[in-house]
Amino acid sequence: MATSRNFAKTWFAAKGWKPFTFQKDVWAAVQSGRSGLLHASTGAGKTYALWFASAQSFRPQSSARYR
Repeated sequence: MATSRNFAKTWFAAKGWKPFTFQKDVWAAVQSGRSGLLHASTGAGKTYALWFASAQSFRPQSSARYR
């Protein structure tokens, strides 16, 4: 799992789902060190956008196990 996008993409595919553009944008923003405020309606997928970004931030960056 090289990036949060790949981890999320695999998880979404296993469910038969596709991530929304804003979710992919959040993953990329967090991975590049940016922060911000996510505002979307209930049920739009905010939790998945932020959870996958958070999970990636806890992944050891130097470990070959996660590549």
